[in-house]
Amino acid sequence: MRQRASRPIRLAMGLAASGTLALAACGDDSGGGSTEAFCDDLLAVNEASDDISDEDGLALLQAAADSAPSEISSEMDGFVAMFEQVLAFDVAAATDEEMAEFTNSAPDFEKTTTKIEEFATENCPDLPADFFG
Repeated sequence: MRQRASRPIRLAMGLAASGTLALAACGDDSGGGSTEAFCDDLLAVNEASDDISDEDGLALLQAAADSAPSEISSEMDGFVAMFEQVLAFDVAAATDEEMAEFTNSAPDFEKTTTKIEEFATENCPDLPADFFG
């Protein structure tokens, strides 16, 4: 039986699916990994246990970004950057203004994550249907 990804990864995926957190894609289109390797790396994210550390979760997402085909390389780089921001942001200590700034940091995040989800849905048949949210 497959286990769901860790809480931080689920949070990042949930933020991606809902478009709650905005972050423009950063990086360049220098990717060029194989679709198969990318899909395998997404499966590794999905199969990570709930007790995975934040650092290990980040490493899994970075591996997926590193193996991403050129069609979604910059979007995956942006997604990893967003995950790093999620890990660094202290929600409990944030003021309302800081929360607003954090959640409105860039308008292209929904577009970015939609492109990743569309690519994965089309090209990664082994991913569970609920992978993105």
